[in-house]
Amino acid sequence: MTNVYTIYDIKIGRYFNPFNAKTDIDAVRVVAPMMGVEGSNFKDFPEDFHIVKLGEYDENLGKHINYETIITISTMVALKQRVNSQEQPETFDERVEEGEKKNGTKN
Repeated sequence: MTNVYTIYDIKIGRYFNPFNAKTDIDAVRVVAPMMGVEGSNFKDFPEDFHIVKLGEYDENLGKHINYETIITISTMVALKQRVNSQEQPETFDERVEEGEKKNGTKN
């Protein structure tokens, strides 16, 4: 099983194309580099975007399992703070893991 994530644009109320990642931390790592791209809406308007988990994908059955409630994994504001502070990934990962424990979304 892998998890299915996307970025949600709060301003326009629309979800980007989904992507797969094994864990919430992996999903954050996929998205984090976008925060450093000059002229990117993610960098310029981070308050407009959240990384969310939609469900799971079973590779053996070829089926998506959608969650009844979409789970916010991180805000882009939190990622921008990481990029701006040059925070080490391990420290950020620990903070993400702590958030997962509090939200009950630990993989």
